[in-house]
Amino acid sequence: MNLENFCDSKGNCTRCGNCCAAMLPITKEEEKVIRKYIQDNIITPEFFVNDTEMNLQCCFYDRTNKLCKIYEVRPKICRTFKCNRDNKELEKERNENQSKSYWNQIKDGKEFNVTDMRLLFYDDPRSLLGNCIRTVTKGTMQCTRKQFEFVKDYLKNHGQEELVNCIKEEYK
Repeated sequence: MNLENFCDSKGNCTRCGNCCAAMLPITKEEEKVIRKYIQDNIITPEFFVNDTEMNLQCCFYDRTNKLCKIYEVRPKICRTFKCNRDNKELEKERNENQSKSYWNQIKDGKEFNVTDMRLLFYDDPRSLLGNCIRTVTKGTMQCTRKQFEFVKDYLKNHGQEELVNCIKEEYK
């Protein structure tokens, strides 16, 4: 993991949102606290798609006001992250947080022990699909039939057949 430093010259967070990932390692306790907070405060997710762009950031990051809608109860990885730290230190922190999270029943700090925040809290799988397609297309989001079939097969093979059945392919 090699992150760009977006902090100001004094090392303070600029609230740019570049670290606000759509998929995070969280614990069951963090999930309960966040779920209660969004219910009590009627927190709605940020847009996923509008006329000009697709938002693959965390659904709680308010891009207009540059703030986290659940700041008071954000997960530990969000509380401790600071992009101006050494990459080895950030990697260690990420592995520690992933080893404590519980999604996908993966243990020992595996890289993919994360959950899609939009899917978990709003039952909306679109950012999971968007991130899969962004990875497969190397960021272009222009998917060939072969790439699309790869994404579908990957999701099917990882227990997401219901998700696969709800997507339709479209090619120009």
